Amino acid sequence: MVIVISEYVLKRNEQNGVSRVYYRGKNKLKCPECQTELVYRDSKTRTLRREGGQKEYLIIFRMRCPKCGKYHTVIPDCIQKNKHYASEIIQGVQEGIVTPDDEDSVDYPSITSMWRWKREREDHY
Repeated sequence: MVIVISEYVLKRNEQNGVSRVYYRGKNKLKCPECQTELVYRDSKTRTLRREGGQKEYLIIFRMRCPKCGKYHTVIPDCIQKNKHYASEIIQGVQEGIVTPDDEDSVDYPSITSMWRWKREREDHY
């Protein structure tokens, strides 16, 4: 399960160019299933593609619920579950702001991805 956070800080390591996501919320993260406070399990690297085709690497963390045993990936709201493109790019495509004809969208995302994102939005409404 994925937990999306909006209160976070990205700290970039200048040596390797990887940014670590730090949760800065006032409340502890809780399991969406049983509301038990989550404990840190491990972290993993996630690729984020920003405007202009720039890649950024984020270290996101995974948590485990000590009560029900479920694992939860914690992601910042600048990315979406199972997507590598920034949320603002996906929203731009879904709202018709970003199109395959845009000059600055030549190196990202593919027409197939754009079509799929539009269909996903239509399926939700």
